[in-house]
Amino acid sequence: MLLLEYRRLPISGGRPSRALQSEEGICLLRDMLTAAGLPHPPIERDEAGRPFFGGCDDMDFSIAHTDTLVACAILLQPHARVGVDAEPITHSPARVARISRGFFSIAEQQYLADATDPARAFAEAFTRKEAYAKYCGDGLLRHIKEDTLSPDFAATRGVIFTACIAEGHCITACRRA
Repeated sequence: MLLLEYRRLPISGGRPSRALQSEEGICLLRDMLTAAGLPHPPIERDEAGRPFFGGCDDMDFSIAHTDTLVACAILLQPHARVGVDAEPITHSPARVARISRGFFSIAEQQYLADATDPARAFAEAFTRKEAYAKYCGDGLLRHIKEDTLSPDFAATRGVIFTACIAEGHCITACRRA
């Protein structure tokens, strides 16, 4: 079972600090665990720095945040592994084109160029990449040029993507199929 929630960050007088964003993410995680009647295992980090629940291989979590929103995914299944990302749907077509040249496959660049809403298409594509990288736990740069939009990407890697649009953001989770 996948639990996926988000909440707006409290903003007063500018961009919230990374520390506040992280704190709000942990608060959301704890609130979700409590609401679902789940235990609160200790949070540990693996050798790459990826957080996980210590002593609990049937429950995993991932947290993402932007300047205005925090999202959290909790996965309950044997050998659980999940990654989540959130991206605001705000980039101009010129920025989408510039970023995609450096970070997207040729097919993804074409998809973005053809999109009727480039900002939304970019947010959907980028959150898939980031959620997959968090799922893998070995960094975005290792997966940045992979075509996560390709029809067979998820099946060949044994993952499932779940996405939603909320509060002007695209939120995407990636989990083991």
